[in-house]
Amino acid sequence: MYDQAQIHTLPLTHSTVYKLTCDINSEFCIQILLEMLQSFIPLVTSIYVGMIGRSNPHITNCEEDGNCVRFVTHFCLAALCVTKLVVITAFCHMARDEISLTPALALRLMLRRPFGAESFNELQLFCKQIRNIDPEFTAFGFFTLNLRLLSSVTAAAVTYIVILIQSRPMAGE
Repeated sequence: MYDQAQIHTLPLTHSTVYKLTCDINSEFCIQILLEMLQSFIPLVTSIYVGMIGRSNPHITNCEEDGNCVRFVTHFCLAALCVTKLVVITAFCHMARDEISLTPALALRLMLRRPFGAESFNELQLFCKQIRNIDPEFTAFGFFTLNLRLLSSVTAAAVTYIVILIQSRPMAGE
């Protein structure tokens, strides 16, 4: 059984979490954008340089001084950039999902009706108020940070790498 005090705190808790999400998004949106750019640009660059190095026989044989280390370093940097992109988007996506679960929780409470009519009316009003609230983390409004962003980043990175490889002058040109 839920008492009225517990049900009364649900809208207050949701409001606090929603306001905190909006505050974080508004205060750190530029930093999030810069972090995403700081991960994407080195990702493309390091994969490109690593792939160019892969086609160089001196580097792949590791005969010359430090070439093999440079080759591995570029792919380690790419892995670090991918990790940063995945962590940022995954945490933003999980936070958004947690906030979005509140309407479902309130609806489940309403269906069980383990409380009086006054609490039921309060929950019903709360469900109406939050029905259309859908918080999102954005990178300064340029894009939404969710798991779909990872497929867009992958497609953009592959596109840029292919363009860079195709525009690279061939040996002997």
